[in-house]
Amino acid sequence: MESGIRRQEIFQDEFDYQVFLEILRKESEQKKCMIHAYCLMTNHFHLLAETQTIEIGKFMKSLAGKYAMYYNHRYFYKGHGYPRIKRLRYNVMKSLFYCLNRRSQKKSYNWIGFLNMLDNSYPLVRPRIYVSVYE
Repeated sequence: MESGIRRQEIFQDEFDYQVFLEILRKESEQKKCMIHAYCLMTNHFHLLAETQTIEIGKFMKSLAGKYAMYYNHRYFYKGHGYPRIKRLRYNVMKSLFYCLNRRSQKKSYNWIGFLNMLDNSYPLVRPRIYVSVYE
């Protein structure tokens, strides 16, 4: 059994199920595993598999890794590190805000004014996400 992070959905639509089954077929042929039965649900899947040349854990890791790469690419998922990056960005912004708002300075900012000042003075390039023309 494999499941999504925090029981989140790993299959969003019918196409995801088809991609997973294709990855399962290729991995089982490549790793010489027999799949006796499977059950796919929206947030996890079960397999009844028999391996010959590889440990079952390595097979499952490979299968889950390949599907995760597909899923992350399709849905532009940011992964486990994203909350930490977001928290780091917030802490850096908060530190800069406090440095600019020392009592000895003539001009002070509120949080919204500070964010607007940063956006207007130092605009950052916003990433654009393009849908693949091949899907």
